[in-house]
Amino acid sequence: MDSERTELRVRFGQMDGDELLRRYRSGDMTTVAMDVAAAELATRGLSTEMPSASPATEEVVSDNEATGDLVCLTRTNSPVHAELLCGLLGSEGIHAVAADANLVRVNSVWTQALGGIRVMVSESDVVQARGVLEAFRRGDYALSSDD
Repeated sequence: MDSERTELRVRFGQMDGDELLRRYRSGDMTTVAMDVAAAELATRGLSTEMPSASPATEEVVSDNEATGDLVCLTRTNSPVHAELLCGLLGSEGIHAVAADANLVRVNSVWTQALGGIRVMVSESDVVQARGVLEAFRRGDYALSSDD
């Protein structure tokens, strides 16, 4: 574990502050990597907090187009579950992508090596998407036995 931390410290130390901050905020890092990145960002005097949403000028975006960088909302080992969640998010007006789903379909042994299938959403939609995900996990979207 110490060698992993050392390797990460070296790698993160070579990164530009903006790139390291973007990766840290992506939610696509292991716990160890997050800890090392947070320490490196702190030494540079950079905050690890997510920026607060500020009022933006209205922009016309198509329903199928993401705004901002894509960030990892959640991970799953099932391509079906990932696609179901992407469809649900899409029905709520949130563009979502099941990253690595095709790789897992081709060779399921790669699932663990890839860290599962990432359900990615636009950075600007992450708060709303987390709400949809929590509602999904609670069963708010479940069909009744009559359906």
